[in-house]
Amino acid sequence: TVRPGALHNIDVLVANNNQNVAVQGRKNTTLLTTLTQNKLQLPAKCGGGGTCGTCRFYTQSSLPVQPAETHLISHSELAAGCRLACQHAAHSVDSIIVKDIATQALTLQVSRAQYITPTIKEIAFKVAGGNLQKFNAGSSMQFSIPGGKRRTVPVDIPDRWRSYWSQFDAQTVSYKSTTRSYSIANYSGECDELIFTIKWQCNTTTQKSGGAGSSYLCSLESGESVEAYGPFASFAEGAYRPGVKVLIGGGSGIAPLRALIYEALIQNSVSQEMVFIYGARNEEDLCYADEFEHLAKRFKNFTYLPTLSLPSPTWQGHTGYVQQIIRERVASVIFKSANFYLCGPAPMLAEVKSLLLSQHIEPHQIYIDSFNTNEVKNESNS
Repeated sequence: TVRPGALHNIDVLVANNNQNVAVQGRKNTTLLTTLTQNKLQLPAKCGGGGTCGTCRFYTQSSLPVQPAETHLISHSELAAGCRLACQHAAHSVDSIIVKDIATQALTLQVSRAQYITPTIKEIAFKVAGGNLQKFNAGSSMQFSIPGGKRRTVPVDIPDRWRSYWSQFDAQTVSYKSTTRSYSIANYSGECDELIFTIKWQCNTTTQKSGGAGSSYLCSLESGESVEAYGPFASFAEGAYRPGVKVLIGGGSGIAPLRALIYEALIQNSVSQEMVFIYGARNEEDLCYADEFEHLAKRFKNFTYLPTLSLPSPTWQGHTGYVQQIIRERVASVIFKSANFYLCGPAPMLAEVKSLLLSQHIEPHQIYIDSFNTNEVKNESNS
């Protein structure tokens, strides 16, 4: 029995560099927290809440399977000893293997920032400290968000979008320190920046706004810095499979999809067909529309299909939700053999996944990058 507060030794094998690290953890501390305290940062998109399934480790110890793990880890991986670090106490294991881990924080400095929709801000960072490793499109960074008081409504919104924010009650709220993960919107080598599309969290039903991560990052000014770990590749593992690619997104979920599209077309010169279906509320909510229209003209194998749920009277494109476009096309031979890459709001992801499975798209063809829900990695649960 481990005494409360007693230190427990854990041998950690970091598989990506074959390095052994000895760490110590306390009984009342999760393995995820213990690793973080020892400067070993696992990806944790939900901040350790047990809903994202990214803080994975492997062990030969006989650990019980927690309820969250049955939904987030495949049967075969569970049998191989895969578990979630946020679900187990540090003293429950003597040795573990981790595959996707960062051992050094990067210092990222804001180089430019601008709102590209009423709620989404594009923030570009340059690496001011640390060594940025090459990464695959679809990767993410985990930001260290300090505690403190912050406004719930942005102050630098362009004039043309200020009316949107008038519905929200501007307050100053205290936040605890935490971590938040955001997908990178560019591919490695595209430029000397790391670009993110971050949505300032807001709820039009409750008239409340301001998230711990979004309010902090979207309030940073040029020249200010933040620490982040990564890049972590939880979404891009299936991006290099041959065949047709169908990318489906909504809101700030455009970030990893943009990276995948640009990497495939610009860097890798893929010849297979790529279809990008993007849903938004109206024209003002379309991210990077001009860029994707340009790509569609430049590359014959790339099709851009934006669809709006509340378009203006002058809109001449698709209307409705992304599910409608998928339903119209999913029976085609091209879609049946495609790999699907999804990122966006949880309700959209759930409906699109259900629709694809109902049309006999195999689970291993579906890859999901989600906003802090239990839809992470390839959907196969065999």
